[in-house]
Amino acid sequence: MQTQTIYGLISDNGDGSSSIHWFRNEETVDKLLTEDENGDESYWAANEGGPAEVLTFPADLDLEAAGFSFHDEE
Repeated sequence: MQTQTIYGLISDNGDGSSSIHWFRNEETVDKLLTEDENGDESYWAANEGGPAEVLTFPADLDLEAAGFSFHDEE
């Protein structure tokens, strides 16, 4: 069975709140979580080096119809 994997990252919104952002591309997630000029402090500071959630779904499930929006497709 073919599957699709998505990655959830917690984002520190800078005002004491946080949100979760969903991504499809593991390379994008890895890049955001690096603690260098390529990373994004709002993600790596909140996720302690790894995605908050890694979820796997059947390939034919329409994740957008299920309510997911993806930050690597903006």
